[in-house]
Amino acid sequence: MSEEEYTKVSEDVWISRTADVAPTASIAGPTIIGHKAEIRHCAYIRGSVVVGESAIVGCGSNIYPLSMVRGYVPPNSIYKRQGEVVNKR
Repeated sequence: MSEEEYTKVSEDVWISRTADVAPTASIAGPTIIGHKAEIRHCAYIRGSVVVGESAIVGCGSNIYPLSMVRGYVPPNSIYKRQGEVVNKR
């Protein structure tokens, strides 16, 4: 990872300098947050995750390990590794 493009926030978490990550989000490593991605309030990324360029992880969503997130994960959802999105109800 280029340190000009990414900030290393822990041993195995890299966040693009153009990404927007809420201070209340929880991110376990290893994880890469891509360019222009948004991680919204209280989102929980469990590790072994790549959040792709311009992807949005909604408020309160859980991203399971071994996931590659592309596009939009609605608020209060669970994103499973095959791309299945489930409402937390």
